[in-house]
Amino acid sequence: MLTVKYFLLILLVLISISSIFNTPGVNLLASFYNLTNQTDPKVLDNWLNIFLQYPPGVYLTLTFLLSQFKVDLNAALFDKQSVWLAVKFLLYAFYLLTYLSLLYLKKTNRKIITIPFLDLSLAFFASVSILLSSVGLIFFDILSAPFLILSITFLIKRKIVPSVFFYSISLFFNWSLF
Repeated sequence: MLTVKYFLLILLVLISISSIFNTPGVNLLASFYNLTNQTDPKVLDNWLNIFLQYPPGVYLTLTFLLSQFKVDLNAALFDKQSVWLAVKFLLYAFYLLTYLSLLYLKKTNRKIITIPFLDLSLAFFASVSILLSSVGLIFFDILSAPFLILSITFLIKRKIVPSVFFYSISLFFNWSLF
């Protein structure tokens, strides 16, 4: 039975890696590019519109990536851009960081979380909704997930300062955590 679980875990990890190369889904990256390029830097209403839609961490990350990977305006589809692939790899890296933070949560709270590491790994990689919404559809909420889990980990340990620190970082990437 253990061999079947390991085989299933390897299969699920390979499926998650293949999600990097999916089509752009809801196309939030192209929407961000269009919104920031039409913005007049002198008009405060335009900047408020951007920060209502994109938290500061997402704005700074995407602005940095767009400055590093130039957008080819002649390409018909945005998913043919190199910045699109860079964002997908970034989101997959945060997907893996979320997994590692869950493992850390389980390691530090063995009395509370009694599920074995292998079953936790299977549950994480089998959760299609997390993978699809973060990497497949390019929703940026996954950027806050590892920090939120670390915040909960330190809160369980009754370490308030690190918990508030990690929660603040997660708020930097996701407004809806307020």
